[in-house]
Amino acid sequence: MYAIIGILVVVVGVIAGFTMAGGNLLLLIQISEFVTIGGAAIGSLLISSPASLIKKIVSQIKQIFKSHRSTKADYIEMLKAINTLFLTAQREGLLTIEKHIEKPDESEILNKSKMLIHDELRKNFFCDTMKVMLAGSVPPHDMENLMDTEIETFVTENRPISETIGKVGDALPGLGIVAAVLGIIVTMASINQGA
Repeated sequence: MYAIIGILVVVVGVIAGFTMAGGNLLLLIQISEFVTIGGAAIGSLLISSPASLIKKIVSQIKQIFKSHRSTKADYIEMLKAINTLFLTAQREGLLTIEKHIEKPDESEILNKSKMLIHDELRKNFFCDTMKVMLAGSVPPHDMENLMDTEIETFVTENRPISETIGKVGDALPGLGIVAAVLGIIVTMASINQGA
């Protein structure tokens, strides 16, 4: 949502500033400039990135326009579902919650939290951690370190996406100058033809 608002603010700001200075709005519609800058940016991204990273970037584009807002009610709902799961484990034993952890989409307890079930990252993080706990292979006091390591791994895996997009964004002013120079070359080619 904020991405859309941000795009609108940029467009309105540019148009308002341009018209306030007495500019003609039709002059802003330079398709050849957009093709030059956009093509050069996408081409440089393709040149500098492996195919696996490009696939990740394309899959993340839709995330920009998704709402990432979680309300207090969402968190309370998730904590209630997790609490119910732990109370069930306390009353009936750890093995009774195994079916909820193995198939969270079919769990009547975990399905009470839409935020947990519909977010693959949260669901996988919680269920994977619980599977390790149920297996008993990690002592309870080491679970926090294991969870921290998994979070750090996730951040490290996704860092190249933002770094690559940042590099392309840093190159856009230079590509804009190239497009402007190309426009001047076209203009200079027809300078003897008059206005």
